[in-house]
Amino acid sequence: MTVIELGEIGEAGERRSGSGPRASRRLLTAGVVLLCALGLGASAGSAEPATVREVWSAPMQPDDWVVARDDGLFAYTTVDGRARLTAYETATGTVRWARDYPEPLTWLSGERSGLLLAPEDEQVHTVRYDDGSVGSLMFAAATRALDPRTGADLWRQKGDVQPSGTGGLLLADRDETGGLEKLRRIDPRSGSILWERDLGGSQVLAAGSEHIVTGDRRGRLRLLRYADGSVLSERTVPWQASLPGDSRDTVLLLHGGLLVVGQMRSADGVLTGYRPDTLEKVWETPSGPVGFLAGCGPVICVDAGDALLGLDGATGRSRWVRERLHLAFTIGPDRVLASTASAPRTEQVLLDTATGRRIGGPAPGYPLGLELEKADRLVLFHKVVGATAPLSVISVLDTITGRYVRAGILESVEQGVCNAAGRHLVCDRDDRLVVLAVGD
Repeated sequence: MTVIELGEIGEAGERRSGSGPRASRRLLTAGVVLLCALGLGASAGSAEPATVREVWSAPMQPDDWVVARDDGLFAYTTVDGRARLTAYETATGTVRWARDYPEPLTWLSGERSGLLLAPEDEQVHTVRYDDGSVGSLMFAAATRALDPRTGADLWRQKGDVQPSGTGGLLLADRDETGGLEKLRRIDPRSGSILWERDLGGSQVLAAGSEHIVTGDRRGRLRLLRYADGSVLSERTVPWQASLPGDSRDTVLLLHGGLLVVGQMRSADGVLTGYRPDTLEKVWETPSGPVGFLAGCGPVICVDAGDALLGLDGATGRSRWVRERLHLAFTIGPDRVLASTASAPRTEQVLLDTATGRRIGGPAPGYPLGLELEKADRLVLFHKVVGATAPLSVISVLDTITGRYVRAGILESVEQGVCNAAGRHLVCDRDDRLVVLAVGD
């Protein structure tokens, strides 16, 4: 059984939207043992440790999977060749609804739009990378929307789900390279097309609340109005959007009244800031091999491999640098979560986005779940190295104070993981889906 969610976040913090279920990784919770019983009490300065306890479970097979969301758990199972989709209440395991599903299903998305969005007529194309290796590119030719409360079909439209900002739902038709041929804005409830726009094979797209920016292989940037899809401005700039397989990976970021264009993972990479309304260049700064780019409240967070930088949006200059930190995730308007190292000794540190000042921590483990920006606490998952039996520590990090408490230990095997769904963990347990409550 595989646990997935809208866009995945793994130990390296990579977020992938619209991918299929990852390879099955099992976590057997043979029993939950309070840390205080093992002499592993709460962190310094904290009160009594939180607890982890199993609240319900359901049968699952190795190829089944479940999406963990704030509004419930959605399990896709196959029995005797018959596919079924079941919605559970997270806290109790009560079946909200269950229905047969007409075709193979590899993922679900749509939490922000309040829908269950399922890919249909998925296309798979071979990609030859510039290092000679071969991979696959998968995207949906159509998308079906279901009501998460009832499981009823709401609508079906052509196109693959795109990053949609806060302005609604965007679907796009793609060519064999993954290029965006046509973009359409969809009314989430009715499924009606609000507008359509030909994009001519644009390779990258960024969406905000008011604007959409696309970029193509010829270096042409195009600014669209979110409300009606009209073209507000266009400009050709000295860079090229990447195709699948290129070592240079171009990204666009709309943040704080600025468009930032980055050439990622390239030794001679640069970041360039543009005014979104005119696409006039405001600043340009060498970036080196950037691995991650995100809007972090008052700054732009740049993962430069060996350091995390907070850039001033007005000038492109560095406001602060934190050595040996990477993988930034924004939490609210003034916090960023940074990681100190790769697994198995990963630690998380909260930083003030305006100054780069550390807030509490560091806390061992990596975060579970994706909706980090709205969390008042984060559940962290940490493998114990050198233990007599394979163990995984569950901790809870307070995103206001930076303090954490160790909540419990899961006796684990192989490379299993859990995912967070609000105040619950969703885990593998051989032939069962297991849901555990954390704290309180």
